[in-house]
Amino acid sequence: MFRTGGYLVLLNPYRESLRNDALVQTIGLLDQILGACPDPVSEVTALLGETNWRANLVGAAAALRGELKEPPILNALWRAIERPSWASPQLAVASRHLDETFLDRAPQHIRSSNPKTAAAIAFLADLPSSIEDTEQGARIADRWQMAMLEMWPPT
Repeated sequence: MFRTGGYLVLLNPYRESLRNDALVQTIGLLDQILGACPDPVSEVTALLGETNWRANLVGAAAALRGELKEPPILNALWRAIERPSWASPQLAVASRHLDETFLDRAPQHIRSSNPKTAAAIAFLADLPSSIEDTEQGARIADRWQMAMLEMWPPT
C-alpha cells in the first residue's frame, strides 16, 4: 500500500483522475490485506497509532472497509485525530461512520483540535462553527465522505 502509492489514492479518492484502475487496485489490495491478516484489529490499531499520516490514513480506510468498530480501534482513531495531520479530515470521517459516540464526543474535540480538524468534525457532526477553515477541513471531509459512501455503501 505504501510502496505502490495506494495511500495517495486513499487520500484523494474523489479526484476524477483517480477514478480508474488505481482506485480499484487500491481497494482490492486493502481487501487482500484485511483478508490475509490474522488479527486485523491489532494491525489497524497499530497503523492508527503511528505518527505518520500515511499509516493513519490506511488504518482509517481499513477500519472503514472492514467495518471494524472495536474499542481499541476507535480509541486509536480518536488519538490520531487529536494529532495535527494531513489526513485529519479523513480520520474524522472514519470516526463518524464507525463510532456510535461520535456526536457526543465531537464538541470536546472541536474545542481541542487544530482548525482543519475542528472544521471537519463540526461539519460531520452538523454543529455550528465559527472556525476559520483556511485549510478546508470541512470540504475535504465532505468530499472524502461522499467518495467513501460511494465506494463502500453502508451495509
